[in-house]
Amino acid sequence: MKYLWAILLLFPLAAFAAGGAADSFDEGIDYQLITPRPALPTGAPKGKVQVAEFFWYQCPHCANLEPKLERWLHRDKPAAADFVRVPAVLAPNWFFMARVFYTAKLLGVEQRMTPLLFKAIHTQGARAEDLDGVAKLFAKHGISERRFKQAFESLAVDTHVRRAIQLTREYGISGVPTLVVDGRYRVDPDLAGSYARMFRIVDYLVRKVQAEQAARHPAAGAGA
Repeated sequence: MKYLWAILLLFPLAAFAAGGAADSFDEGIDYQLITPRPALPTGAPKGKVQVAEFFWYQCPHCANLEPKLERWLHRDKPAAADFVRVPAVLAPNWFFMARVFYTAKLLGVEQRMTPLLFKAIHTQGARAEDLDGVAKLFAKHGISERRFKQAFESLAVDTHVRRAIQLTREYGISGVPTLVVDGRYRVDPDLAGSYARMFRIVDYLVRKVQAEQAARHPAAGAGA
């Protein structure tokens, strides 16, 4: 019986190796290990692997990535991946749009408004440099200017933006879009070579982290 358990415990790693045979990527070439390891926990649910997108609404590359990201989210995302967005804060003028993102999140309209904001800014020439301009944009989609501005000035948004600033710094984000897997691995288009390959690397890293988690906690599998 003990030999059977040994085989079962090795299975997740073997499955990872088999699943990654077609897509095998190298640290330092295709993705980067974040060192030192960030102190902030990802907050991913148990058994899930966080995939965080660092972005800026006014970044044209992020806008170009958006439809491909949406396709990955709705069609190709691994079941174990727990996706979150984090507005990067790399310069003083990025702070404002980070507040806009967390305001939308606080109001429960972020998933609806994010693609609309990208479209409005990058294809429709919408004014998104000040509070009144963005509030009017939200008002076109059913969120009153008064309600938007109240949320924008809230302590909850302050707290989220401070965390985004800390994550941007701890994860060593130097450009956007960048994807971070499990708070440990950084994937960007420059290293990946293309957006399509970027998502293949992310999928590979999610499987890698899954296999590591299974190897660290074999009791969970044994008790099933």
